[in-house]
Amino acid sequence: MGKLERAVAFVLDSHSDRRVGLAFLIGDRVLLTCAHVVNAAIGRDTAETARPHRAAFLYLEFPLLGSESDRIVRPADVTQWLPVTGADFEPRDVAVLGLQEDVIGQGGVPLRISPDATVRRGGEVRMWGPGPGRGLGRNTVGVVRGESGKNRFQIDDPDRRVVPGFSGGPVCHSDSDEVVGMVQAVPRDRSAPDVYVLSNNLLYTAGEAAQQPVEVSRPVVKLLHDHGEVHYDGASYRLIQRRRLYNGSRTARRTYEFKVSVAFYPNDGVPQNVEHHSKHPLVPPARRDDPAGAIEVEAWFTLTKPGRGQSGSPRLGLRQPIAVRALKVADQQVDYKLYYPLDTPLEPGAEAVIEYCYRVTDRQWGQWYKRNIKADTEAISVEAHLPADLAPEAWGMNLPPSDNGLRPLPGVTVRTEHDKVVYAWTARADDEDLDEGRRVRLDWFFWKRIPESTRAENAADVLGQFGILQMRDPVRGSSLRTLPSVTQTLDLDLPADRDLATDVIRHLRRVAHWVGRFHDFKPQVSRGIAAPQLGIAYRIAIVSRPADGVTYDADLFRDGYLELVNPRIVEETIEEVTDYEGCLSFFDVRGQVRRPYGIRVAIDGRAEPRTFTGALARSISHEIDHLNGKIYTDSDRMPYGEQPVTVADYQRMREEDRIAPPVIPARLTWRPV
Repeated sequence: MGKLERAVAFVLDSHSDRRVGLAFLIGDRVLLTCAHVVNAAIGRDTAETARPHRAAFLYLEFPLLGSESDRIVRPADVTQWLPVTGADFEPRDVAVLGLQEDVIGQGGVPLRISPDATVRRGGEVRMWGPGPGRGLGRNTVGVVRGESGKNRFQIDDPDRRVVPGFSGGPVCHSDSDEVVGMVQAVPRDRSAPDVYVLSNNLLYTAGEAAQQPVEVSRPVVKLLHDHGEVHYDGASYRLIQRRRLYNGSRTARRTYEFKVSVAFYPNDGVPQNVEHHSKHPLVPPARRDDPAGAIEVEAWFTLTKPGRGQSGSPRLGLRQPIAVRALKVADQQVDYKLYYPLDTPLEPGAEAVIEYCYRVTDRQWGQWYKRNIKADTEAISVEAHLPADLAPEAWGMNLPPSDNGLRPLPGVTVRTEHDKVVYAWTARADDEDLDEGRRVRLDWFFWKRIPESTRAENAADVLGQFGILQMRDPVRGSSLRTLPSVTQTLDLDLPADRDLATDVIRHLRRVAHWVGRFHDFKPQVSRGIAAPQLGIAYRIAIVSRPADGVTYDADLFRDGYLELVNPRIVEETIEEVTDYEGCLSFFDVRGQVRRPYGIRVAIDGRAEPRTFTGALARSISHEIDHLNGKIYTDSDRMPYGEQPVTVADYQRMREEDRIAPPVIPARLTWRPV
């Protein structure tokens, strides 16, 4: 008897003892079933959405754990309720049941919920359906027809083995007992019920909301080392992926899936640059039906440690070419499947290295290389091999799944190999940067391709290569935003936050240096950059010290920059001054902004607020605006009737003395903010 049989229970009608559906164990006393099965068991309309009364009990029969003369029946109540959300059995048809006493001592075994994608179109899954004998059911196979609404999939069941009375049963991988969903059989008519699978996303939601110990299995194939490289020759990128795998399952693995995708091009802050990739798709439309895949992928398989029955394998250590097939093709992504050699699959206990490589042009691929951290990854490393004669500059970023919380990636190293500069990063499983679900990214640009600012046709394109998010065509009062609008405060009493602040400031200084190298600013101009302008949503900014003849405290500026961590303007002058400002996120224009002449700023890490006036106060206020999700063209910053002007028009107005110098107030009157 397998795990599936020892986890399944019938839900009984409370009045007639008739079997109305299935449930299955996911913990010692925790089961999942369909909400409509619970309704049927307690005599309600199956589409009822109200939660059952807390005194309502169901009875579950575990027939495969007992004998005909000794039925194992246990009472249970509803601990979590996710009923049908609308008519016609729409998704969200889940209930969590709690047993009054467990059945583990009688041989019950909880099933594990797979963390992988629930089901795939055309794939086979195992379910529990009617069978001979006492009608206790048996394994039956279904084929996934396709998605039928969020979190629900249509199942093709040609033998009609799954019927309405078997709703709530587990759906498993075809070759394991891992749960990928739950059966929802909808009675259209007696001869042809529609059978669906509710995804494991819903099962997680139900279990977590009930605060029940839902056991989740880890992937059975571990990723011992994930190594990726990108090599640039000046016109195209060659990408190499090398993965060392261990098969911890009980079955042989014969295939491996991966995808080639681009998220944005280049560093312009556009999450999905549909327009660009429709013009420069990864795969030209004329080649999308090529079974080998329009991106020419080469792949190899090397058995490095034999598994069960492979101790004398002549293939041990032999690097073998393997077949590759494209499964799904789009402008920005191609999904592939690798096929291990027929005579050398990845047997249980075996280790192997798979490698694959492909080439894309630099119009298809931006100046970045990103890797996702997969589950059960023990080590990861990435490298960018860039031509030394192009004078490359690279840095790293760490991204959570949601893209909120972007932060600099510490530990990126640089070395020279022949005619290439190699930027590299590596981490082990116990490093915070290797948390499952996070992503790591290397970004770069080439100084030999950066024109002087006086010759740059579009400064935004250059600053975008530095990682500064760009806003195109700003106008007064525009609501268009590419910068983060919400930023996080750091607690400098926490070592982790102090380290993060250090990393962010180090990167802000690095970018400020690049900007200063690109454009020759006048020494009396104070300039700054805020973390949100780099997509880093923390309350951190830096501002340069202007050469304006003012004497500043020696400890205020470190190497020419004022470091602002969690800055807050606590006082400002009533006296205001109007002057022109620029911004690195829309550098090709200037705009008039009215601001207080003086401000007092509280900065974390400094005991007392500091006072600033004039151009420096304006720069600090500008950067604090970024930390508050604002820009200078907002309607409450730029005076009514004003619009940004081009840099050329601004310079012309200055040469023609059409821009009056700001009037310095004779006295200052302070007020709290």
